[in-house]
Parts: sequence; structure tokens; C-alpha cells
Amino acid sequence: MLIPLRVVIPTAVAMGLALILLPPRMQAQGSATYTVTTTTDSPHTLPLDGNCTSQLPGNLCTLRAAIQAANFSGGSSRISLAIS
Repeated sequence: MLIPLRVVIPTAVAMGLALILLPPRMQAQGSATYTVTTTTDSPHTLPLDGNCTSQLPGNLCTLRAAIQAANFSGGSSRISLAIS
């Protein structure tokens, strides 16, 4: 079964215009990797700063601080564990 040109041409034109006029798909705002370095629990000092720093001496990155930082990052995030 053939589709009439009066249907095909307007559809093709509409699809072409949509590709040209619609904004491109936005990328994630940023991807970050946070590396947990301690098993001690402590909250983040300031989650909005983009770093994983806890309230522990030396600002070690705790799991809670990494999760808080990832939640505020606005993009995809990866949390890795480097605990010795």
C-alpha cells in the first residue's frame, strides 16, 4: 500500500522543521566523582560547593558527605570507595 504524497510531504516538512527549530537535548549539568576515604560518619560541610568535604578533622570525604554533594550537583554523579 502506497501512502499518498499529500500525507508524506507535510509530515516530512513538519519533522524537518521540528529538528531545526526545537532546542537540542540538554546535557547533564555536570558529572562528578566523589571518593569516600573513611568509614566514619559525618555530614557535609557545605554541599553546594561541589566538593566532598565533611565536618571531620581534615575534611575527609564520608559516604554521607558524598551523597549530599551528589544530590546537590545537579547532574550525574559517581561515588567510589577508597577505604584502606
